[in-house]
Amino acid sequence: MIIKMILLSIARKYLLLIFLFVSCGLRGQQSLTGDTIKRISIEEVLVEKRLSKYPAGLYIDSLKLKNIQSRTLGETLSSIPGIQNSNYGPYIGMPTIRSLSGSRVGILNNNLSTNNLSGISPNLGVHVDFDNVEAIEIHKSGASVLYGGKAIGGAVNLIDQTIPKHLGGTKLQGGFSAEAGTNSGHKQSVSLAGQIGKHWGWHFGGMNYKNERFKIPGNPKPALAYDNDIDPGTEDLAQVIVDARNVQNVSLYPYLSQYVIEKMKEPDHGLSEEDLYTDKPYSVIGGTQVENPKNDKFIAGQPENTARYVREVYGIRDYHPVEKGTMPNSHGESKSVNLGTSFIKHDLRIGVGIKANEGYFGVPAFAKIEQPEHNHDHGAPAKAPVYSPINTRSLNYEGLFGSVRINRSID
Repeated sequence: MIIKMILLSIARKYLLLIFLFVSCGLRGQQSLTGDTIKRISIEEVLVEKRLSKYPAGLYIDSLKLKNIQSRTLGETLSSIPGIQNSNYGPYIGMPTIRSLSGSRVGILNNNLSTNNLSGISPNLGVHVDFDNVEAIEIHKSGASVLYGGKAIGGAVNLIDQTIPKHLGGTKLQGGFSAEAGTNSGHKQSVSLAGQIGKHWGWHFGGMNYKNERFKIPGNPKPALAYDNDIDPGTEDLAQVIVDARNVQNVSLYPYLSQYVIEKMKEPDHGLSEEDLYTDKPYSVIGGTQVENPKNDKFIAGQPENTARYVREVYGIRDYHPVEKGTMPNSHGESKSVNLGTSFIKHDLRIGVGIKANEGYFGVPAFAKIEQPEHNHDHGAPAKAPVYSPINTRSLNYEGLFGSVRINRSID
């Protein structure tokens, strides 16, 4: 009887557990089934964004370019962090990107290299018509994958508006500007664009600039350039001619050589005035020892390291006369013209264009054309050296052709 009651109790407990599991399973199934068949309506939203391959801050549009535009490309971009202006006068300035310049920074026009010679000589810059530049794209790191080895330190891509990219909708639109300044010269520019029919667009632009000289405060050269103690390195940098020679410091010698006094006038001996001074009290003439006269210019008690030769300066003059308040040879002149047309229809654009740029400007430096020997003899006067100003003329002609197909499909 007791065993029967125990078995019934165990059976009841198992039945109760089975009932609980079945009940929970049914509830879970009902809840899961209810969630999966429920429909939720979400409003469709389409977001479109044009991605740029250039990081923020490295794309200069036409509006910003008008605010920072200057005479040279390097000066225009010098306000951007990491870019400095490597200038060689008021009209030559190339961008230096993170201390890299010359042939290591690519200068491009519409993604094509300009093939300039600025990497060979600093006075051969790039002539840029900023009135025709639409935007500037800048790479502040290596861009050799995109533009080759000449862009290992970065690249500057100038995008112009020679070939129209959009239809204006009007037959003629544009403008003319003229500006002048006391120290910036005078400049005139024109830009015209229009549409012919439904699919043809055209653009014409031109610019003329001239400045006879660039004014500066004070003297163009520091006082060090005219100091008698100027060293040869500074002399070359300052472009001055120092008329000087090294002369013997006769105050170091207590005696005058009697032998030289007697033989100096005989050309066979080849003696000069420098051989006259000696620190020996006697000379030997014809096998006989002769006492040397004293040097009345001798100064006793001088330090042992006193130089035996001193430099005497007779005058200092510039390679070319300079004027106070004016940078020498600082004239500048440039002209440009551009013409282009495009056929634009739906997702196709084909265009051609031509550009011509001419620049002529001076470098504030002078080149030595002739180097005659200079002496202080009493014979014929020495011929004066000839120095000429350094001027650079650049001519650039380009023919452009472009074809673009625009895909409007969205994946």
